[in-house]
Amino acid sequence: MTGETLTIRESRGKLILYLFGLVVFLTGGVWLAANTPDIDTFSKVLLWGLIALLAFVALEGLRRMFWPCKLILDAAGFSFGHWSSRKVGWDDVERFKIVYMRSHFFSRRITYEDSGPGLAHVAWTLKSGARHDLAQRASLVLTGIAGVIPKSMQMGASELFPIMEAWRVRHAASSQDA
Repeated sequence: MTGETLTIRESRGKLILYLFGLVVFLTGGVWLAANTPDIDTFSKVLLWGLIALLAFVALEGLRRMFWPCKLILDAAGFSFGHWSSRKVGWDDVERFKIVYMRSHFFSRRITYEDSGPGLAHVAWTLKSGARHDLAQRASLVLTGIAGVIPKSMQMGASELFPIMEAWRVRHAASSQDA
């Protein structure tokens, strides 16, 4: 089974909705900037800064339309990204779980049970002694999870979770037998 690979791409439909929302906000921002000539300089700079930020995010969304992120599963582990991303080995993953991210003003809270509105994501934790990069180490300290797979994939968390956990169990067990 060394040649077995599964690739899951980002959903273009979700990206189109994302871009549509950005275009609406960009258009509204430009309209507001053009039709309010009597605002003070600080507000004008703040408004144009927000428009520039939204334009940058829209360009990233366009890039993702043509070069979508991929979740690639193989016998050695999984990787997520555009071109080159660090592979997480199946032996390093303790388990996968579904987490729910809820936003509260400027902070996010992660819960592990479905207790109301929130975005479901597939997250993973690493075994003690597994290799951690700086971002995973910070995430482990702050949230107790090593990373999450974004909601922009072609399948939701409830469909993706059993696939990820089955690959982890199968390939971690096969590497321990070897």
